[in-house]
Amino acid sequence: MSTMTPRRRIEGSILLALLMAACGTAVFAAESRLPRAVDQARLGTAMTELVRQHIIPAGLTSDRVQSRAIVLPAGEAFISRLEYRFYRGVLYEQAMYYKRDRVPSGYAGLVQRLRQEYGAPAVEGARDLDEDRDVVWLEQAEWRDKDTRLTVADIHRRKAGRDHRELVLTITDLSLDAQRRQAEERQASPTEPSVLAPISDAVLPTRGPQEGRST
Repeated sequence: MSTMTPRRRIEGSILLALLMAACGTAVFAAESRLPRAVDQARLGTAMTELVRQHIIPAGLTSDRVQSRAIVLPAGEAFISRLEYRFYRGVLYEQAMYYKRDRVPSGYAGLVQRLRQEYGAPAVEGARDLDEDRDVVWLEQAEWRDKDTRLTVADIHRRKAGRDHRELVLTITDLSLDAQRRQAEERQASPTEPSVLAPISDAVLPTRGPQEGRST
């Protein structure tokens, strides 16, 4: 196996296409209106296959990360890092964290280009969040087709009294994400075992009113 670099080099044309929502064949799958791949890492691909293709380093994969995320530095002009999110060893979501100062018109500019390509988003708006948490303000736009969700988010974080903003584009496989959420809900709310206990006839009668107790 060849030596892995910290991050597989991404072609500038692909990055630019993702950034400006251009319809390039290297980025958009023919059967889906929305993008399904970043740097050849296609949603629904097994982690082992991404390692075989040298898209993610083998040293970062193990049984412990089969349902977790792998974050890699991009080292590119527009992208600071990429995050690959897995469910049971299959890629269900990818997130690209942009360098805000390198994105023309920032969040508004990116949303406008996506709007031109895909029409009005299914969800769009801003909201304040719990200030006790890491994220205190969020603005996002979301597009969907039958297979994929594409989300652009402008995230305002506050850590140790310092403000930090992130511009993130995420693509998600809807079917795999639904399976993941269902599994998490089952783990969070396990079925409580039934407990048998004696109950007095005076509380919950077990015989009809005409029945008597045998002697």
